[in-house]
Amino acid sequence: MPKTMGVYIIENVETGDEYVGASSDIADRMNHHFNLLRKGIHHNQKLQNSFLKHGGKHKFRWYVAEFVGDKVTLCKREQWWMDTLKPKYNISKTAKSVARPVGIKFSAEHKQKLKDAWTLERKLLFFEFKRGKPSFNKGIKMPIGMGDKLSVSKSGRTFPMKLSDSIGKVYEFYNVNRFCRENNLNRRKIRWLLSGKCSDSYNYNGWKVLEV
Repeated sequence: MPKTMGVYIIENVETGDEYVGASSDIADRMNHHFNLLRKGIHHNQKLQNSFLKHGGKHKFRWYVAEFVGDKVTLCKREQWWMDTLKPKYNISKTAKSVARPVGIKFSAEHKQKLKDAWTLERKLLFFEFKRGKPSFNKGIKMPIGMGDKLSVSKSGRTFPMKLSDSIGKVYEFYNVNRFCRENNLNRRKIRWLLSGKCSDSYNYNGWKVLEV
């Protein structure tokens, strides 16, 4: 993908708050922004805190505000967009590309400051966000038979598997894992029994296949 130079905007779709930036390679810059945000270590604390608070990437969008042909114009246009929109997430009111030359390396001292900013409080906030909210149906038991219906929809199986135990009682089921768990059976041996690869005389503790 060819590099695209211009001014971009990152917007919180819930609040409408914005961040204005500029880059000589917008696509690469966007990947860099969202990688840092997902890891919880973005240098812009306002943007990072909002990203964690509002639920992550699906609550943010980005778009190109203006394509620019050279770096000198890029600096001026970034500043124009910042003056016009007055973006809430921009900590500095001066365009970065104006404040410092494009491509300058951070000093060791500045890198250490960024590292120190990754405080315990921010770590806890980040991992709390990663843990996520509990599922809306957590703790609610499925209706009887619903598990089998879900298994059918996933596997495409339209008929149940059948096994008989040592006293001849017949069991019908769709989900092997759950059946083994409910009946205290070895899942690997039951799967081998159902595979049809074993001889007709093979059984596992009296269990035999009636229909697969």
